[in-house]
Amino acid sequence: MKFFSKESYGLPVLLAISLHLLLIVVSLVAVDFKEEQDLRVNDRPVVQAKVVDISQTIIGKRIEEDKAKAKAQALAAKKKAQQEKKRKAAEQALKERKKQLAQQKKQKQAQEEKARAAAEAAQKAEADKLQKRQVAEAEQKKKAAQKAQKAKDDAKKRLAQETKKAEAAKKLAESKRREQERINKEKAEVERKRLEVIRIAEEQKKRQEEAQLALAQEKARQEALAIELALQEEAEKQQEIAEASARQSMSALIDQRIRSRWIMPPNATNGMKTQLRIFFLPTGEVDLVNVTESSGDALFDQRTVDAVYKMGRIEELAELDPFVFERNFRTVDLIFNPQDLRR
Repeated sequence: MKFFSKESYGLPVLLAISLHLLLIVVSLVAVDFKEEQDLRVNDRPVVQAKVVDISQTIIGKRIEEDKAKAKAQALAAKKKAQQEKKRKAAEQALKERKKQLAQQKKQKQAQEEKARAAAEAAQKAEADKLQKRQVAEAEQKKKAAQKAQKAKDDAKKRLAQETKKAEAAKKLAESKRREQERINKEKAEVERKRLEVIRIAEEQKKRQEEAQLALAQEKARQEALAIELALQEEAEKQQEIAEASARQSMSALIDQRIRSRWIMPPNATNGMKTQLRIFFLPTGEVDLVNVTESSGDALFDQRTVDAVYKMGRIEELAELDPFVFERNFRTVDLIFNPQDLRR
């Protein structure tokens, strides 16, 4: 941020103030001149006095603004100078602090060096004492080791003699133990073979019994399955017969209701027939009708389709079992072939 000194604005401010004062004087003179003219014209003695507050005029406000701006710039310059002074003081203090720290570090290093030298001297003296003590201990250990070795050799000789006797006794005992183990092993093998023969015989008997039982169970299962299949086939046949009968009767009912609502077109003749595919809802209502094979006459086909939609709801379909309805009457193909038409 750039600051300007008070001296750089002194001359412009002085000129601005002088110019504003000149304008105020000129304006006052002009006002007085005009008032004198008005007095001469009216020929009446009039005395008027007016106090003008220069600070409330545009020129006065501008002068005040210039003064305030100059004052703010002077304060900013002063503040910058103070900040610069503080910065230099801080830098000087930092330099002094670094100098003090360097001196303290140097002193500390000298103290550490002196302490290290003293420690090394003490270490050397302690090492010498330790070496002497170790030599003395080594000599004592050597003598003790020689004495112990002699005792060890004597003990070793006695142990060898005792070991020889013990080994002889051990061999005799081992021979007896092995012989007893052989006898026991032979007895155990005989017993194992006897038990194995018994186990095999029992397992064979058990397998035979299980095989006979499984054979009997399989035979019973096959007989039950045959009976179940026979009953199922019979039920399916009865179901097919019932469904065929229902299809026949329902187709006849649908055909009869279509005929009762069919309006014969004027050009209908014997031999005309329309094949339809009717889609029913589970409620018995007609959902959709398609002509799968036309009679050759559009009016004949349309009258047939109209008759199907006029049937409305077939209650007999709503009373059927849902499975039977879905398999047989969800979609019904019907050939509409009315007789007794004109030839």
